[in-house]
Amino acid sequence: MKNLCLITIASIICLSCSNKPEGYISYDNIKTISKKRAKTEIIDVKKSNPISEEDFFTLHTSDINFIQLDNKISLGTITKIRRYKERIYILSNDRIYIFKTNGKYLKTIDYKGHGHKEYICLKDFQIIPEEKSIIAVDDLEKKIFTFSLETGKILKVSDEIIGTPFVRKFNGHFYHSVHFNNDWNENETWQLVVTNGKKIVAKQFKMFPISEEADGANNLYEYKDYMNYIPEYSDTIYSLNKDFTYSNKYIVKHDNSLWEKKNEKLSFEDVRNIMKKQKYSYLIADMFFETTKGIVFELEEGQQDGEFIEHYFYDKQKKKTFKIQTGWYGQGINVIFPIQNSFVYNDEIYGYYTDVENYRKMMNPNLISNKKLQKIVKEAKTGDNPVIISYKIK
Repeated sequence: MKNLCLITIASIICLSCSNKPEGYISYDNIKTISKKRAKTEIIDVKKSNPISEEDFFTLHTSDINFIQLDNKISLGTITKIRRYKERIYILSNDRIYIFKTNGKYLKTIDYKGHGHKEYICLKDFQIIPEEKSIIAVDDLEKKIFTFSLETGKILKVSDEIIGTPFVRKFNGHFYHSVHFNNDWNENETWQLVVTNGKKIVAKQFKMFPISEEADGANNLYEYKDYMNYIPEYSDTIYSLNKDFTYSNKYIVKHDNSLWEKKNEKLSFEDVRNIMKKQKYSYLIADMFFETTKGIVFELEEGQQDGEFIEHYFYDKQKKKTFKIQTGWYGQGINVIFPIQNSFVYNDEIYGYYTDVENYRKMMNPNLISNKKLQKIVKEAKTGDNPVIISYKIK
């Protein structure tokens, strides 16, 4: 009878274990990344001064350049862009397209499929110069693909512990930006999980209820010898350091911050409604571009007739914040603000324009004083590939 009881208890325990879904991540006995004290800089949007895009580019930027991507291949929606040396790498339609910095198309990294050493979808990639490689993430298969930086050929495929769409390799570890249920653990989710490729070694930033229904953002930024990280809807920019610590780096102060409701479980529709009705705003987690002298970032701001993306510039030298007013071309302009900024390389901010021919409907191209951009707008045709812009903060 005693043995029967033991068997019954063991069976219940095993049944309980088997109820956990495949891919379930337990955070038991996983250490948290420790916090290092550091000075936190306040970026006060409430005290920002308005500035036209014309004055922003004239007074605060230099070395403005444009790259017209050739139309030998047709790009779809751009997921990510990066530059390394004289090459531009663009993730679109689950493929990585490579162009020269003069816009000429070179080749495509394409291993999409369902076979051996093929991926189902790619949502992120990272160039790792010291390893002469590109890593790309297929979160559906929980795999990391490594390609040759020189040839684009596949070098290896690695299984990962957790399937997340956005991953950075940093200091020999893989940092995963986790969205709710990536870990199949409904009771406990951490927004940042670190692995060594074989097991989880650290965690940080326990998920607040408001973030559970968030869209998901590519919110890890390589910068100098550390990374910036912004949890979704948060007002804080964190620095992830090489000594396996993190620090509060910046806090963006603005009216009616959505982060005030971080302990409320709000659906996507709930967020949209209170944004409009109560005029809340939040820092867009994947739109924060830091250079040595300044930062360009975006807030989504709610108004009665909808939500609007607003662009800001923070002058790190003068500690001043400016709200960039975009979209008025009636009296001419030197440079048009990009439809989207995308990344920083060698202290230059890169962004891009899509559907450039539409600018001819909004303005007379002859009013564009930058001759290179004027020529691009005049010659643009429907279906052309995007135009990349780069600029430095001075």
